[in-house]
Amino acid sequence: MTTLPPRLNQASAAFWLTVTMTVAVYLAIVAWSAPTISSHAGGLAIFDLRPTGYSYQDAQAFLDALSVEGRQFYLNVQHRLDLIYPPLLALTLIWAFGRLADAHRTAAVLAIFPMIAMIADLLENAAVADLLEGGSQMMTAEMVSRASWLTIAKSGATTAAMTCLMILIVRGLYRSWIKRRGAILTQGQS
Repeated sequence: MTTLPPRLNQASAAFWLTVTMTVAVYLAIVAWSAPTISSHAGGLAIFDLRPTGYSYQDAQAFLDALSVEGRQFYLNVQHRLDLIYPPLLALTLIWAFGRLADAHRTAAVLAIFPMIAMIADLLENAAVADLLEGGSQMMTAEMVSRASWLTIAKSGATTAAMTCLMILIVRGLYRSWIKRRGAILTQGQS
């Protein structure tokens, strides 16, 4: 039985710890903080979870429906989670691309998508915080447009990154299947 070198074991453990932390924070957002905020806004979706963006009227309706407690929860709990999540997701995806891609150049090119998603997400948080702090009375069309555009950019870049990851995973599984199939056929001919 072959054992992996200690550095490889440590790298794999660190990678899977990062994946686990990323998934845990994501689940906290989608299963706890986002539903909590939504319940304080009459069931309306939070800004972060509107991948196609939102209009001035949508933002106004959300802010008018959002309770004071919901606003504070959004600004504190949600934004703290969403301060951790984008870098964790970017790190996880970039690391996965490095492990799955055939060439460093391919991994580097693919890393552009999670980096764009991370930057857009962090900027989106700041834009949404401006909307939340000012409320519907203080918001402008430009503020809403900026926040919405950042939400769309984050969503698009995240979708592109996840699509690339899925392609790399399927390609890896297919190659593994071909290799095993070839080994079985070779053994059968012996």
